[in-house]
Amino acid sequence: ATSATAMLSWRSLAAPVTQLFRMHSFAGMQFRAHAHSSPAAPSRQFSMSQARARDHEEMLKSVQGESIMVAVENEPSVNIHAVRCGPPSGDLIVFVHGFPDFWWSWRRQLQTFAAKGYCAVAIDARGYNKSSRPTAVDDYNLFKLSDDLASVVKHFKAQGPAPRKVYVVGHDWGGVISWWFAHRFPSLFDKLAILDAPHPRHFLNKIPTGEVPVSQLFKSWYIFFFQIPALPELLIGRRTIHRVLSSVTERPLDPADLDRHVSVLADPPGAVAAAINYYRAAFRASMA
Repeated sequence: ATSATAMLSWRSLAAPVTQLFRMHSFAGMQFRAHAHSSPAAPSRQFSMSQARARDHEEMLKSVQGESIMVAVENEPSVNIHAVRCGPPSGDLIVFVHGFPDFWWSWRRQLQTFAAKGYCAVAIDARGYNKSSRPTAVDDYNLFKLSDDLASVVKHFKAQGPAPRKVYVVGHDWGGVISWWFAHRFPSLFDKLAILDAPHPRHFLNKIPTGEVPVSQLFKSWYIFFFQIPALPELLIGRRTIHRVLSSVTERPLDPADLDRHVSVLADPPGAVAAAINYYRAAFRASMA
C-alpha cells in the first residue's frame, strides 16, 4: 500500500464531477455544444480506434507488460482486460482503479513490484477501456463487479505455483469493489490495501441514522444527479472531461497521460454511461 500511494496525487477522484458542476456556466456551455454536435463519422471512429490501439501497444512496451483478457465466471459475455508485469510464478498483487482511471494509472506500481519479483496485475474495471461494457445499470452492481475481480484473481492464481500470496490494492471505486470482494471471497487473498474508500456497508448504514454530516451529503450531491436518466451523459462530453481531469489533481498531469484518460472516458461509445452506472447501481442497492 505504501508503494501504491506514490501515484495517488489523484486524491479527489471519488468526486471530480462535483468540481465540474460548480462551474455552472461552463457546464451549460458544454451541454449546448455537446447536445447539438453530430456523432463522430464511422471513418473518424475507426481512425480514433487505430490511434488508441497504437498507444496501447506503446504503453505495454513501456512497462514490459502483457495484455490479457479474462472471462468472467458465470457471465461469458463479459471479459475483463488486465495487464500483467513480472514473472507469472511470483506472489500475485492485483491493482484495481477508480473513477475515471484505467490500468495505466498503476504503471509505476506495476514496474516497481515486477522488479521485486511479483506477478503484478492491473485491470480495466468493467465498462472502462478494453474491458466489456454492458449497458444495463444492474450490470454494474457490486456483486458483479466483485465477481469480475474474483475471476481475475482466480485466473492469475492458476498461472503460478500453489500456494503463493495474493494481495489486492484498490483505490476509490476500486477500493469499494475490493471491500466487496474481500467480504465475499475471503479465501482468495491474503492481504487487502484500500485507498480513499470507506467500507461500503459502514458508510451506507450511517446515512439513515443521520451520522453522515449534512456537509458530506452536499459534497456528494452529484451522486443524486447521476440518477437522472440520460442527462448526465449529455452534459459530460470530451471537453468537459478534459476540463475536470485538468483541475482535480494536486500536480498537473503529463499532457500525454491527460489525453489518454480523456480518450478512455470520452471516445468509446457508452463509456460515460458505464462509469455513471456504477453510481446508479450503488444508489439503487442502497434504497432496496
